[in-house]
Amino acid sequence: SLLFIKEKNGQLNQMDFIIQKTDTIWLRTQVNLPDSSDQNIEYTIIYNESIIDSGEIEISYVGIQNLYHLPIPFTQHKRGRYEIELSFLEDKQITSFSYGYKTKNYWTDDVDEVVGVMQYILPYSEYKKLRGKEDSKKWNTLNKYWKNKDPSPETPENELLIELNERVRFSNKNFSILMHGWRSDRGRIYIIYGEPHIVDESYQDNMGYHYQKWVYSNGKEFIFIDRTMSGDYTLYQERF
Repeated sequence: SLLFIKEKNGQLNQMDFIIQKTDTIWLRTQVNLPDSSDQNIEYTIIYNESIIDSGEIEISYVGIQNLYHLPIPFTQHKRGRYEIELSFLEDKQITSFSYGYKTKNYWTDDVDEVVGVMQYILPYSEYKKLRGKEDSKKWNTLNKYWKNKDPSPETPENELLIELNERVRFSNKNFSILMHGWRSDRGRIYIIYGEPHIVDESYQDNMGYHYQKWVYSNGKEFIFIDRTMSGDYTLYQERF
């Protein structure tokens, strides 16, 4: 599930953390209803390992994609880490977020998300060690890593870290369909290789599936397919 906040103009903006006061959090999720009748989804909000709120949300059948934006009441407004658990029949989904925090170095204050992105950058053994550390040690390791990678340490800006932030923000903004954009195949490729030189969206097969082809100036090509017809493209083929 993805987390959204509704702005004054009615637009839903995807967030990884919340710093403004709000009484409603919106979750975008996919639910497969057994039939076309209305159904209830149960939600539970957890803070500091304690349940602080729970309830039900009624949803109506919307079609093949089964994508819903669910309004979740949010009245706690205490700084910290939260989890929202959605339950429907045998299916459970958990979304985590932070409230009241904002880091100045990274696109999010969720250290686990920053560590998750690092799996695209670090050797697996180093990533595994980083993932197993306590949160404070994760931040220390991350900051030390990027400090050592700073191409111009005599300046206050770390150009490589700025580039990483821009790539992840772009991925989360443009590729978030059923998951955070950085987790998607397109997000992974974008974070690793950056903006493609050419994006070709002209091909559609006889099943109605749409394809995207990304071409890089060094000859790399990645082809993505939208099998669910929801805009959620997955990697189909890569050429080097």
